[in-house]
Amino acid sequence: MCERCDAKETTLSFGSTNPNQCICDVGFSKNSTEDQKILSSCVSCPANSTSTGSVGNEMLKQCLCDANFYLENGFCQSCGSGQTLEVGAVSSAECICYANSYLSDEEGGCISCPEGFITKGQGATSAKNCVNNRSNLKVS
Repeated sequence: MCERCDAKETTLSFGSTNPNQCICDVGFSKNSTEDQKILSSCVSCPANSTSTGSVGNEMLKQCLCDANFYLENGFCQSCGSGQTLEVGAVSSAECICYANSYLSDEEGGCISCPEGFITKGQGATSAKNCVNNRSNLKVS
């Protein structure tokens, strides 16, 4: 007699015969550590993240934060006015500013360069990285 896997689980192939063949489905992972991975049930990956593989994640660390988010205390936090270069950021230090903006510690985020000024790409760390679009003069 066939038995259905739990709602957040699936199997790798049709015709599985053992409940131990049930694994976490896409977007879910075992809520466990290295020591407990067999004992726990499947839970949703944190908001703004996805599982690393198609199915079968056994630990929450296999859930990666989406682009423009970073992992902090088990949650995916927004980079705010910044961005990440890829998925899976694990620190706010991986958030960088878009082109034509710079990181402002006083403002706590990315600030657009003054009108007529640009940056040479993304990731500027101060207003001094903004240069005049026509004469390459820097903002003081």
